[in-house]
Order: sequence, then C-alpha cells, then structure tokens
Amino acid sequence: MWRVLLGLFLVAHGLVHAAIWATPRSADAPFDAARSWLLDGLGTGEPTVRTISVVLALMATVGFVAAGLGLLFHAGWWAVAAVGSAAGSFLLVALFFNPWLIVGLGLEVAIVAGLLVAGWPSRTPLS
Repeated sequence: MWRVLLGLFLVAHGLVHAAIWATPRSADAPFDAARSWLLDGLGTGEPTVRTISVVLALMATVGFVAAGLGLLFHAGWWAVAAVGSAAGSFLLVALFFNPWLIVGLGLEVAIVAGLLVAGWPSRTPLS
C-alpha cells in the first residue's frame, strides 16, 4: 500500500511541476517563471530565463514521473531518479524563488531527507 501511495505521490508531484512551470503565465499567477532574481541580475533576457525554467521543470517532471513509475513497478533505480529530480527542483525554486514555492521546497527536502538521511527505504520492501 505504501509503495502505491508514494509512487502515485511522486507521479503527481512531477505533473505539478509541468502544470506550474511549463504553462503560460496568467495574470493572476503568484509568480512569473520568466523572471529570476539571479538570472535577471546576470543580464539574461526573458526568453532565455523562460527557457531555463521550462527545461528544468520538464526535467523534474520526467524524473519524478519516472521515479514514481519505477517505484510502482519495483525498479531498483527509482530512488536515484527521485533524489535527482528533487535536486533539480530545488535548483528551480532557488533560481525563481517566491514565497509561494515554500511548500514545494519542503517536499523536495522531505524526499531527499527520507531517501538519503533517514535511509529509506529500509531493506524490508515496501508493500
């Protein structure tokens, strides 16, 4: 049961990345994925900044979906994909920081902490 719940969570978390970052900005969106506090300061133009945000978001999306499916189908590499995707997502949030993204940042930290620090999953398989 835990395997299914975590696998579905990882897939959903990945799809949220695509929904937030790769869709066109609406007027009522809390932040603009084409504006980065760091990249704007380096003189990069809006199209370049937008491209960076979309590429990082799609990488996180594909990685989290793959990790979730890997977990669901008992692939041994799913945890590596989850940690890599969380690291990429963390970079995305760091480059485009907005207080609205704190929850996502917390999820990335929890994923990495659960897999690397807490040693999860244990040697006993998830059921």
